[in-house]
Amino acid sequence: LQAGDFTVLDEGRPQKLAKFEQVVNLPLTLGVTIDLSGSMQASLAEAKRAAVGFLEGVLTPRDRCFAVGFSTRPELLMPPTSDAKALEAAFVDLPAVGMTALHDAIVYSLHYFRGTVGRRAMVLLSDGDDTASAVPYRDALEYARRSGVVIYTVGLDVGVSAVEIRGKLKSLAEE
Repeated sequence: LQAGDFTVLDEGRPQKLAKFEQVVNLPLTLGVTIDLSGSMQASLAEAKRAAVGFLEGVLTPRDRCFAVGFSTRPELLMPPTSDAKALEAAFVDLPAVGMTALHDAIVYSLHYFRGTVGRRAMVLLSDGDDTASAVPYRDALEYARRSGVVIYTVGLDVGVSAVEIRGKLKSLAEE
């Protein structure tokens, strides 16, 4: 987009743009939120490998990432760091147990983006079925919408017939 593509109004009166520039190469803050519930038993090893491989391929020394794991409740596995290998260590020996608090994990993870500058994205790896959240889905979705963080959802072992789960993950990513 160019400066001419925008109109800035102050109380209905057009204002002149003092400066307009494309900003590139901003640092990335990336959150990886991984489902550790019992329903992920068959997919957890694959999810861990995918997360680590993704981070190694994306992160630069200027970028930061953090990891959140969740089952019955979310918890920070690794605070923000620029070391993708540290996240790999955080994923070692994580068991797949408990229920799934997906909506709680979304809000919890997005909280760690507060105050960050630059590009912001979250990757959510889950089978998508919430069974334990205190936060309703509509509230988690609204929180995601207001956060301004790009969310990429990866549905693991979500069958073709799981229309509701697929729809939930899709709408979250669209917001």
